[in-house]
Amino acid sequence: MDRISKMLIPLTLLTLLAGAWPAFAQPCEYEDHQAFVQDFITENFRNKPSGTGISWTDVISRLLAQVDSLDLDSGETSTDFTWNIDDQLTFKASVVNEPGLFMPLKEAIGDDAETLASLTDQVSQGDDVRFSLDYNFQSKNSGKLGVWAFSENMAKIPEERAKKDRNIGAYTSAMAKASCDTQAQGYAALVPALTRSLDKEKPITLVANAFYRSRDELVGQNEMGASIKYTYGLEDPGENQDAETLIENAMLASARRLAQTNPSFKNDFDAALQASGQVNMKAVDDALEKAEESLSTDLANRSGITDRRLMIEGKWTRKDDYELTLPAANLTLPEDESLTVTLAYSFRIRGDVAATEDNKNLPIFELNASYEDVDSDAARQSRLIAKAIFSRKLNFMGESTELTAGLVYANKPEFLAEQDVDHELSANLGLTFKVGSRQ
Repeated sequence: MDRISKMLIPLTLLTLLAGAWPAFAQPCEYEDHQAFVQDFITENFRNKPSGTGISWTDVISRLLAQVDSLDLDSGETSTDFTWNIDDQLTFKASVVNEPGLFMPLKEAIGDDAETLASLTDQVSQGDDVRFSLDYNFQSKNSGKLGVWAFSENMAKIPEERAKKDRNIGAYTSAMAKASCDTQAQGYAALVPALTRSLDKEKPITLVANAFYRSRDELVGQNEMGASIKYTYGLEDPGENQDAETLIENAMLASARRLAQTNPSFKNDFDAALQASGQVNMKAVDDALEKAEESLSTDLANRSGITDRRLMIEGKWTRKDDYELTLPAANLTLPEDESLTVTLAYSFRIRGDVAATEDNKNLPIFELNASYEDVDSDAARQSRLIAKAIFSRKLNFMGESTELTAGLVYANKPEFLAEQDVDHELSANLGLTFKVGSRQ
C-alpha cells in the first residue's frame, strides 16, 4: 500500500466518525420549554394526581419499619411512652406517677381525715393513664383543589403562547437551534415565575388528636375526646389567572438577556422574527424590555401577601357518668359531653388594586362563627354566635386608626346580650362599630 493510501484510510475513518458523531452525542436534558416546565412541576410540587394513595399494606409496613422509634421518659409527674410512627403521626401513653384523690370525692367526704388518709393510701401509680394519637401535617406547596390539573395546564403555557405571540414564537424557534447550555439558561429563567405560580398558597395545616383517659374510681371519671383543626391560607385567586402572564414575561425576559449575550442566539432569534413577519425590531426590543421590568416588579411585590384564610376547628370530649358509694359519702356525677365548632374566614377586598406590600392596609372582611353545646354549662348549651366584620385602616390627621363595623347574630337573645353590641336590630341581630383598635 503506498503512502497516499495509508494517509487516506485514517482520514476517511475520521470523516465518517465525525459525520456519525451527532447520532452518538448526548441530547439536551429537555426537548423544549414544555418538557422543562412539566418536569419542574413534578419535582417541586408535592401534590399528586388522584389515585396515588397508599394502601393499608403500605401503612402496616411503615409502622413495622418504625418500631425502633420508641421513647420512654420517666418524668417528674408522669412516665411517658412515645412512639413516633412517622414525621406526622405520634402515639403516646402517659402514666401519672402520683395520682391524687378525685377532688369532688374529697369534697364529698369533707373533714373526715381518717377516711381521706385511708383512701389516699389506696391510690397508686397506674390508676391514671392517658392514651393519645396525634397527627400533625403541614404542606410546603399546598395548591388549590384540582391543582394538579392546573399545574399540568401550566406546562402547556409556553407552547400555547408561542402560537399566539410572534416574539415568543421566535424565541422558542431560536431555542430549538441553540446549544444545550443556552437552552438550560433559557429554561432556568422560568424558575422564579414557576415558583411564584406554584408556591402561591400558604401552607395547609391539619392537626388532629384522639385520646382516652382511664382512671380508677378513686381518682376520677374515665374520659375520651377528639379534636381537629384545619387551616388554609389562600392568596388572591385572581393571581392564578396571571400564571400565564408570569411565564410569558419570563420567556421574553430570557429572550432579551440571551440576545444581549449570545450572538448565535441573536442571529437565530432575529431570523425567526423576520420569518414570522415581524420587521419592527424597535417594537420587539421595547416589548422585551417591558416584559423584563414587569416580571421583576411582579415577583418582588407579590411575595408574602395573603388575601384569604380559612380555619375550621372542632373539639369533642365526653366524661363517663360516675357513681361511688362509701360508708363516709356517696358521690354520683352524670355523663358530661362537650362539643365546640369554630369557623373563621377572612379576605382582603382588593378590587382592581395590584398585590403589593402596601396593600396590607386594604379593607378586610371577616366571618366568624362558633357553636357550643356543653352539658355542664347552661350558658353554653346549643349556643351559636356568628359575626360578619368589615375593617379598614385609615390615615386620619396624620395618625393611623382603624374603622370596624359589622353584624352579630346569636340564636338566643341572652347570647346576643353577651356580645356588647352597639345597636340591637332584633332579638337575635345586632350592629357593632368602632373607630380605633379592632374589637
